Amino acid sequence: MSALDRLAVDPARFISEIYGTRPEVTAAAQDYSWLASLDAFDHLITDTVLPAAAFRLVRDGSPIPVKGYTKTFGNRDDTIRVADPALVFDWFSQGATIILESLHAFSPALRDFCRELERELRRGTQVNAYITPPGARGFSAHVDSHDVFVVQVYGAKHWFVHDRSDPDAIGDPLIDRDLEVGDCLYIPQGFPHWASTGAAASAHLTIGILPTTVAQIKRELMSLVDLDEDAMNIHADPSKVASDVLLQTQARLESIDDELSRRLTRLFFASRHHSLRGQLMRSLDAEKVSDSDKVVARIEWTRFDRDDGILVLLPDRELRFSARLAPALDVILREGPFKVSELAPHLDEDERRAVVARLIREGLLELR
Repeated sequence: MSALDRLAVDPARFISEIYGTRPEVTAAAQDYSWLASLDAFDHLITDTVLPAAAFRLVRDGSPIPVKGYTKTFGNRDDTIRVADPALVFDWFSQGATIILESLHAFSPALRDFCRELERELRRGTQVNAYITPPGARGFSAHVDSHDVFVVQVYGAKHWFVHDRSDPDAIGDPLIDRDLEVGDCLYIPQGFPHWASTGAAASAHLTIGILPTTVAQIKRELMSLVDLDEDAMNIHADPSKVASDVLLQTQARLESIDDELSRRLTRLFFASRHHSLRGQLMRSLDAEKVSDSDKVVARIEWTRFDRDDGILVLLPDRELRFSARLAPALDVILREGPFKVSELAPHLDEDERRAVVARLIREGLLELR
């Protein structure tokens, strides 16, 4: 079962009719216990050194000052603030919601789930957890800048979702209902919403879907255009300056298609979640690679063939290769495992061992 299957019982209908269009409860009575639980949240707060940047407390829409629930950790030259469990739970008992941010960074199950969802939606993701005590509300009506899936993992919470045309959330809501354990609610960007608990506590995940924004595209475009000041007479008639700017911009835009594509792909890959877990042993394996070994790509990649060589984008870095390695990379980057000896037509023994060893150390390949 895919990640989207777990969040929407009818993925095809979700994509064609719901996605980006309207809020809807997309799944019910699902088993999300393997993704998150109160015990897992408790462990994170009480048994780890949880940095202040990874969580926050809010009550009735107002943030609690960080120093009110954290303590210092580290030596005198390098200290950070971390969770003080006793203070965190004091505030919780007084009605504060605990928000664990970027939870995918702490949970292998959530990280892997996000990675699969990203492959399906071609969007980056993030996950926060909200643990709300009985009879409390963390936030007043608000809108998010991205789509979210709300996954109920403990207790129940009553949700109100209003239409985009009702930014103050004063009219009749589109959704007015409890979410029970196993329910999933989808809310597109811009729909005002809020929620509160009843007589029991609640815990839910919000899985944010992060699109490439217009602001990001503009930033990349501006950095690529790079107008030549010496080629323009900025003291000339304003209309002539505008003409010069437009001519230069047009000429520059005609030459940056590949570079803009690479940068936007880079933005997407940089938002992806991946793990180097096991990399210590893989790094040791790299030193022992031989022709008889089978190897396979372990993470997603994108390849760009350029005039100055080959660029391979990974989720957290980019690798550059000489164009002469193109035939070898065709073998290395194909789907499925390959034997190191299959590179013999393109590289001598030392070269093929060196290339494969490097890609194992980079986290792209692993021994099968």
